Formats: sequence, C-alpha cells, structure tokens
Amino acid sequence: MDRFHGISPLIVARFEARYLALLAAGHTASQAQAALAPALQAEGVAPEVFFVVLADLAGLEAARPAPTYAGPVAVALQPQPAPDAAALLAGAPLAGLTLPQFAHLAAALHRGDDRAEALAAAGLDEGGWARAKDRWEAALSADGSLALPRAYGDAFVAGLGDALHRLAPGVADT
Repeated sequence: MDRFHGISPLIVARFEARYLALLAAGHTASQAQAALAPALQAEGVAPEVFFVVLADLAGLEAARPAPTYAGPVAVALQPQPAPDAAALLAGAPLAGLTLPQFAHLAAALHRGDDRAEALAAAGLDEGGWARAKDRWEAALSADGSLALPRAYGDAFVAGLGDALHRLAPGVADT
C-alpha cells in the first residue's frame, strides 16, 4: 500500500511542516486542520486523506521498535536514509540545486513570484527546473527515513518566511 495514499511526498512534507508550525503557534489540532484544508484542496488533496497520512506517519514512527541488542545487526535494523539522502542532507546538490535552494525555489513559485525571474535567479530554465523537480521528487520519495522530506518541508516553510520578512519585516517573527 502506498505510504502517502497517492499524495506527493513534497506535498506531505510541506503541509506537515505547516501543520506543526500552526500547532507550535498555539492552534488546536482542529484549528490547524481547518486552516490547512483550503490550501490542501487547492493542491488537489482531500484534507481527510492528508490527515490520515499524517496520523499514519506519526504512528509508524511511534510504533517503530528499538532493537533490544547491540552490534551490527541492531544498526542494520534501524531505519536508514536512502543512500543519497545523507549526502543531500549534508548539502550535496542534485540537478544543480541543494535541498534549501530547491525548497526555496519551490516556495517562491508556490507563492506566485515571477516564474522566469525566480528560475533565472536559480540559474535554471523551464527544462532545468523540470529535471530538478523530477530528480528531487524521486529522492524525497525514496527516503524511507523521512529525514529528507522533513528537511525539505522545513526549508520550504523557511522560504515562505523569507518572503514574509521581505514583505513585512518582523511579522514572521511573531
């Protein structure tokens, strides 16, 4: 069964980060869900399916048993990032973009920045963006530890916050 119920891992990571940010800001779970529902629907995602995925992910992590013995077998039993995930988390570029660069560019395009200007600032044309997006989506989907999608979500939200700082300094800090 598809771990994300057909939802793109990029969308899961992005909205998981937004949901957690709302909770950290003092919203109840119901308030956070209601706040995210329109944006999820705009992405073509049924909110009730997304929140089932989110609950499943939380349950998977909580239910993951710790090994009861030490040694190489115990290490092998621990969830490991996809082979390239560790390098990507450490700043290795993929298709010419590091994880923060990819997430910030995705955030810029999501918030409606001038597309040609945003791509040019990243040194990409439409074809380069398509290739980068495809390669990053594949890497994010392949990371069974979810470390890479979570880092993407954090960087995406930071990219949105950077825009908020430029538009209204001090607002993103509250």
